[in-house]
Amino acid sequence: MLILLVIVAFVTLYATLSWTKSKERGKVTEVKHPYFSRLRYWRTDNHIRWDAEYTTTDSPHANKKVNIRAEDNPEPTIKELEFCKPYLADLSLLFPIVHDGVKERWEQSFHENLPENWQEKCTIEGFTVPVNGDEENSWRVTLYIKNPGQFFYISIKNGVSKPIT
Repeated sequence: MLILLVIVAFVTLYATLSWTKSKERGKVTEVKHPYFSRLRYWRTDNHIRWDAEYTTTDSPHANKKVNIRAEDNPEPTIKELEFCKPYLADLSLLFPIVHDGVKERWEQSFHENLPENWQEKCTIEGFTVPVNGDEENSWRVTLYIKNPGQFFYISIKNGVSKPIT
C-alpha cells in the first residue's frame, strides 16, 4: 500500500510540474519600449523571440501600424533597431527592395504586368529583422494588396527579393 501511495505521489508531482512548464511555454510578455509602440516577448521551449508594433499615423504605406518580428533574440539589439529605424521612418524605402518579388508574385497571381503605381495599391503590414540587423541575411516583408485583399510575402536575401508561395 505504501508503494502505491508513493507512486501516486510521484505521478501527481510529475503531472503538476509538466502542467506548470506547459503554461510557461508559449507565454507572451508585453513590455514598454522607448521606440516601439508595443513590444512582446514570445517564449517557447527552444527560444525567445520578440515582435513589436510601430504606430505610424502619417504614412500612406501602412494601415496605422507596422509589425516587426525577430527570431531567437531575447530583446531588440542596437543593430536591429538601426535596421528598423530608417524603414519605419520612411516605409517607401522598402518598395525598391521588394520590387522584383512583388512583380513576380503579381504576375503569378493576377496574370497581368505589375502596374507602374503598384505601391499605391498596397500597404506594408510588417517585416522581419535579419540576424544581427544585417541586410545580407534573409528577412521578409509582408504587403497587403488592397484590391482584391491579398497578402504578398516577400523574402529578401543578399538584396534579392522573391515571393514566398
